[in-house]
Amino acid sequence: MAVPLELGKVRLLLDSLVHALPIQESTAILNHQGKEVGKLLLKLVPHLTPEPPEGDAEDDGIEIEGEDGEPTFVDQLDQLIGRKVNFTLFIEGARSLPKDQSVDVHIKYRFFLDDRWHQTVPVQGKAMNPNFNHRKTFSVVVTTEFLEYIGTQSMMLQVWGTPDDGTAKQGRSARQSIISQVAIDAQLKAEE
Repeated sequence: MAVPLELGKVRLLLDSLVHALPIQESTAILNHQGKEVGKLLLKLVPHLTPEPPEGDAEDDGIEIEGEDGEPTFVDQLDQLIGRKVNFTLFIEGARSLPKDQSVDVHIKYRFFLDDRWHQTVPVQGKAMNPNFNHRKTFSVVVTTEFLEYIGTQSMMLQVWGTPDDGTAKQGRSARQSIISQVAIDAQLKAEE
């Protein structure tokens, strides 16, 4: 049986979060030689509410109540030092992966001070354009250390796949991906 290989990495710059703005990217996946091996479609949305805003509202940034009682938008995350802010990562899918290594594709990543890896459910079978429909929310109390992290660091996401030995079937549907993600989240939580 073939062993999963790291196909490449995505370096997601976080500096837009300093301005309390969401990040939406179609970012190059680079292999160990620096060659592009596909694209990763993702977004990272900051919000104060338990659930991220939907639609165009997520593009506006973080809304708070102003001094006059009217809603206003935060234009710098340092205005929220000491407050808990949620960041929801959406990994929609990957595109144009190498056809000879696109079996059971999945993504591994960490955010800020995480000591453990998070991952998407592997898209079982062969999928050069896998859809993950993955969502993970991180809650962070804004500190100067966190502001330095998002202003100067990047989030690394690893794209993994297994070489095709000729027996792989076509990948699963988006609905099957969602059901599987619930199962893998439960398993990772049980392992903590």
